[in-house]
Amino acid sequence: MAPQAFHPTDIDALQSLIASATCPLCFIAGGSDLLVSPRAPPREGWLIDISRTSGLAFIELRETTLRIGATTSVDAIARSPIIATHFSALGQAAELFGSAQIRNRATIGGNLANASPAGDFLPMLKCARASFRVLGKDGGERWLAFDALVVGAGRTSLASGDLIAEIRIPLVGRLTRGAFVKLGRREALTISRLNLTMEADFDEGSLRFGEIQLIAGAIAPTPTPMVRAADTLRGKALSGSAVRAFVEALRDDVDEAILGRESRRYKRRAVMGLGFDLLEKITGVTGLDAFPGALP
Repeated sequence: MAPQAFHPTDIDALQSLIASATCPLCFIAGGSDLLVSPRAPPREGWLIDISRTSGLAFIELRETTLRIGATTSVDAIARSPIIATHFSALGQAAELFGSAQIRNRATIGGNLANASPAGDFLPMLKCARASFRVLGKDGGERWLAFDALVVGAGRTSLASGDLIAEIRIPLVGRLTRGAFVKLGRREALTISRLNLTMEADFDEGSLRFGEIQLIAGAIAPTPTPMVRAADTLRGKALSGSAVRAFVEALRDDVDEAILGRESRRYKRRAVMGLGFDLLEKITGVTGLDAFPGALP
């Protein structure tokens, strides 16, 4: 039997619908994953379209927290001045996310629930210590940290009937600068073969780094902290030797993460180029490869 389709108008109607279900549920918002995913649409159960459910699409500041509704489109994120000010790396990733048509349809919640190792938003949500409000079939809700939600390649801890409703980013203790870079088979409209997200404190006067968080995507089933590379810059002044130590550590971190894979030879070199791009975005200093001693 073909699945029944429902279009709840608000969160109360959505939760009532979820609670009353006695069959498998499938949620859909933008639906952009169906264009590239090998998974077929459901052939039975309930198909719940949440794209027009009020209360699920928003970007707002509340005291010391940035809140993003799960059905907020990638385009809305790319255009948001709130995101540009308080979560610039997410805005940078949104601008590079597929075509204009895809950005208008794809949602942040869908990108997260899909849990693709190449998902551009995942590394920065982990880096920013995001938490996620999940509506359950019992009518209740719970909050999950990133590692409790995304548990593997294409796998989350969501049970049948669970729905991601909101993403929250703590602003207290956030580092001052953020940047995102990616590498694909072409410059635009591409799935990441490798991406990097960095948040860092950086003083323009002394050109010195403070605390650093660095996460890589598309090298493991889930986003991977680049600990060795971050350690090379923490507390150091920007210099040719510091840049070289950083990109070489990136190479070694990636080398270790993908040992034995065919992409190893390519990615261990490509990540060094991404490292230069990432540092230029974070520091605002261009031409880092021309610094004496910067090139490996």
